[in-house]
Amino acid sequence: ITFTKETIRTCIHTVSSMIKQHSQLDLQFSGTTLNMVYVDTHYLYCANIGDSRSIAITHDYNIIQLSTEHKPEHLMECKRILQMGGEVGRVNWSNEGPCRVWLKGKEYPGLSISRSIGDLSVEDIGVISEPDVTVFNVCTQLIKIVVIGTDGLWEFLSNEQVKEIVCMYYDQCNNTFDSKAACNILIKESRRLWEIKNPLGIDDISIIILFFN
Repeated sequence: ITFTKETIRTCIHTVSSMIKQHSQLDLQFSGTTLNMVYVDTHYLYCANIGDSRSIAITHDYNIIQLSTEHKPEHLMECKRILQMGGEVGRVNWSNEGPCRVWLKGKEYPGLSISRSIGDLSVEDIGVISEPDVTVFNVCTQLIKIVVIGTDGLWEFLSNEQVKEIVCMYYDQCNNTFDSKAACNILIKESRRLWEIKNPLGIDDISIIILFFN
């Protein structure tokens, strides 16, 4: 298969459609984000739906953010939802917490992302399963490490902090990398910050790290 941006979009649309038609789960108020990275000989493709994130770390320790989260407070995301009859606001219309998507005049579902696979209750008000797909030249940009993480990783850790932790396990002289140790310490640090800043719960923390040797 020759992958292109359009091929990846088509694959994701097909999967989304199959889930809606054949899933045994109640998808009215259940859904998932998606963040995928595909690498061929020269190019890295990143597709994103929702609030997971991927970053790349280059050979000289620069950061490339491969994906951008889809959140209802972002201008174009908010505009689409409002135009399609949804509402965007915080819980109890306060100034605290993240912006959320609501059915007009209802107190649900309060979804904190503006794109999702599933979540059929808000599909008609602009919560779409359309991915953003970006492409990068692995060789030209000298990408060495890619970190893919769910939103629990990024809630209290910045791109720079994640890079600093990950690069502790990259031996540039020998061109080796301990991905398991890097993943474990990222999870440990993420959990520690969640326990301090949000002791009532910890969001999902799932991580994949790719190393280009």
